[in-house]
Amino acid sequence: MEPYPKLGLRFGLGVPHGVTADLVVRPLPSLRLMAGPAWNYLSYGIQGGIALTPVRWYVSPVLEASAGHFFHSNMSSLYKPKPGDRLDPTQLLEKVAYDYVSGHLNLEFGSPRGFTFSMGVGLTWFWMTLHGSATALPDPAATGQPWTVTMSNPTVRAVIPSLRLGFLFYF
Repeated sequence: MEPYPKLGLRFGLGVPHGVTADLVVRPLPSLRLMAGPAWNYLSYGIQGGIALTPVRWYVSPVLEASAGHFFHSNMSSLYKPKPGDRLDPTQLLEKVAYDYVSGHLNLEFGSPRGFTFSMGVGLTWFWMTLHGSATALPDPAATGQPWTVTMSNPTVRAVIPSLRLGFLFYF
């Protein structure tokens, strides 16, 4: 039987991974290393990962770990103020970057020597620091002591579910 191809290209779509394009290197039949650019509609990033395929057949389970970084972008266009809003986070959204680490269990359909389609679910550890500050003002109708809340460079950390679809071409 002929050996498995060592190189491939994978195109993916995921949350929070965005759209990805990876160069895939397979040093062992059950091990893949991947790296490439990513895009999330608002900014570009880089990402990479490792995948283990204990069973290689036309339907195969794949255990995958990946990490990525999205570079700073202006996301203030995502915020649409409403009349009466007392918090304006626009300045916080002008310089947003984020990092993530994901673990997925994928099912891969197709030939381990040619073309495969994969679907995966998992968890993502996600973190970012928003640069700048925002101030919340008191409700004009409130009585009593007026208050003001100011946030500067807040950090957001979360564990979120993640999904990933991919097409892998070996050559």
